[in-house]
Amino acid sequence: MSRYNPLPPRYEVRPEDYGAKRDGVHDDTVAIKKAVERAQSTGLALRLSGDGFYAISDTIVISEPITVIGDGAWETFDNTDRPGPQPMLRGTVLYMTAQGKDALLITVSARSVNLRDFGILFKNQFVNTGHGINATPPIAGNGYDHGIFSSHWDGIKVAGHDGNHYAFHIINPLYDTFTNLRSYGGGVLCLDNNSDPGNWHYGNTVVNHPYGILMQGGTADGYRLKSTTDKLNFVTMIRPQVNVIPMLPGMGGSSPTNAQHPVNGDWNTGQCTIIDGDFESGIGEIENWYGQMGWDVTEGGYLGYVKEPFTDYVPTSGNMNRNEMGKGGHMLGFVTFDPTDTDPATLTVTIGPDTASELQTEIVNISIPAGTPAGLKQTYSFYIRAGWRYTITVTNGTLGKLRNTNQRGWGLSRPG
Repeated sequence: MSRYNPLPPRYEVRPEDYGAKRDGVHDDTVAIKKAVERAQSTGLALRLSGDGFYAISDTIVISEPITVIGDGAWETFDNTDRPGPQPMLRGTVLYMTAQGKDALLITVSARSVNLRDFGILFKNQFVNTGHGINATPPIAGNGYDHGIFSSHWDGIKVAGHDGNHYAFHIINPLYDTFTNLRSYGGGVLCLDNNSDPGNWHYGNTVVNHPYGILMQGGTADGYRLKSTTDKLNFVTMIRPQVNVIPMLPGMGGSSPTNAQHPVNGDWNTGQCTIIDGDFESGIGEIENWYGQMGWDVTEGGYLGYVKEPFTDYVPTSGNMNRNEMGKGGHMLGFVTFDPTDTDPATLTVTIGPDTASELQTEIVNISIPAGTPAGLKQTYSFYIRAGWRYTITVTNGTLGKLRNTNQRGWGLSRPG
């Protein structure tokens, strides 16, 4: 039974009104599409009812604002084991029987799509699937238009997707709230800022207590915060969890590799926060738990505390970069000096408001005398204003990571 009171009949439309059987055998695709069209044209809620599988052989497209309400879905396994050969979900479930297709495709731009209390299950588990829910707005310029806006998703569970896809894949979200999302298969959640370059920074989104089991090898990470064209920013993830574990024999697909990150954030993703993350590995040492934004964690175990991540950004000597964090920051850099018997090792940092050379000011100058033993590790620091350029140049040495020591979230710089 749903934890929400059923809406009066005059306020909802059901696929059963158009012939849906909800038995997992009869193809309910046409009935659901007709119900979606009716709900979108009238403003009625779309009601998915009871304990049963709505078999669909094609992607259900949502192109207008809508509210979709189910009666809840639940796992057929508990948290002490891994999903076995039986269907992983029961309850109100959309059952995708075709290969290579998303279950739901949301093309709504700058308007709300509210979803709650249903599941999505792929019949051909872990092999050649699509995304569970793919929220991709129309193309605009060299990117995509505004994505879903002011939407609330709660209690949605996706199982059986392959390792190259996500349970929830969302482009250009803005002012959304996602609560109690669940994922069993490939990646859990991908948020992507992919707009016409220079136009919009999307995000401003809260993800509250998502959980997933990443048990399929492929390109998907557990959580992917992606800045394809401009920076995704102001995303707050509260108590996100993911277990990276090997696949049970005979289940299909392949086990994840240690190159699939529990969390992977691009270097130019900014002002994002992870609170009380819980990330575990059952496949041994993870290559890099946090992708490009990095927390310098290279071993398994969960991290039950609040920590402000640093980037994994390593500057290139002599390249002019720009601080794109949105505010100034105190930078801490690492360098290894290797002076020779005849030549010193040096490091300089110049900063300026623009690219013009006459506007650059040298603020750091370190020189290690010739003859000093090679391999000398040292730190350096400087302050850089938002939008300013900086150039770090080293001779007879190797630059290490450059960190912003007082920035909540990540996102540091890019060439230019």
